[in-house]
Amino acid sequence: MAMNKVVVLFIIVILTIFILSCSDMLERYLAEADAVFDYVFVIDASGSMSAEIIEVKSALTSFLDVMNSMNVDARYAIVIHGWANPPFDFPHELVLDWTANEEEVKTAVNMISESGAVPDFQNNHSGGYDSSFEVIRMVLNSAVNNNLDRTYTGDSGSLVFRSNCKKKIILITDEDSDIPYYAENRFPGQITTDPPSPFPTDHENGWVQELNATADALITHNASLYIFMSKEYHGREISQYGDYALQIQNADYSGFDPAATLSNLAANELGGCLQARLLQAGRTARVTDIMQIDNPDVIENVLVRSLYD
Repeated sequence: MAMNKVVVLFIIVILTIFILSCSDMLERYLAEADAVFDYVFVIDASGSMSAEIIEVKSALTSFLDVMNSMNVDARYAIVIHGWANPPFDFPHELVLDWTANEEEVKTAVNMISESGAVPDFQNNHSGGYDSSFEVIRMVLNSAVNNNLDRTYTGDSGSLVFRSNCKKKIILITDEDSDIPYYAENRFPGQITTDPPSPFPTDHENGWVQELNATADALITHNASLYIFMSKEYHGREISQYGDYALQIQNADYSGFDPAATLSNLAANELGGCLQARLLQAGRTARVTDIMQIDNPDVIENVLVRSLYD
């Protein structure tokens, strides 16, 4: 009889654990089901992107097809950047304001020409300077001047996220982050168009201050960042963004390990890069080779995976 009571008690304990587990799973599922996602594609539209733009268009089209099939509550916006000295002096431009229609997004993405220019948005947008850090802060309304050019979207002012959304920023560039386009968004000492090489580590340096301000904006707004980058030009890119070769993950880009990646960055003297700053704060930040952007594993395990990060 005593043995039977033990068995019954054991079964009750197991059932209790199971019910609590199921309840927790259900709560997480419902929380995820109610989640809304605002994605901003920050795309380098300068002429140097000609080698990558075909892969970018293919990858984003595939990603949007998957998102459409999943029927999630997601909206999208596109900001292009890449400016040069006059006469090709164009500001960062919001070329697609918020839409939940994936077909509209694909149409806008495919308007980017193979030369890197966006002739349907501007007469010439094939500049050579990419102010990625400034654009991120402007998108998050964290710069002094947050007014994106809206020539083709109408209205005026900054980008407005939904109050209850999960913010996802997809940065696609093959360059380091140059001096801010707007003088009021620059930091003391940012007087050259290109960042110094090697990239400084002194926190009093204006270029480092801009990096840290960009990290702070992402952290404050609880935004996730997915960087697709090249490191073939100057080497400053890895000091600013991070290094895709130092990511700890499986060969198919699944199983990304934030803590191990952060340790790897620190061990390689990249503890001050943007990705490291975000990982230190417990935010999602992934860095991927831009030439792998149309890899099906990347689309599934980086872009689509962003829904669950």
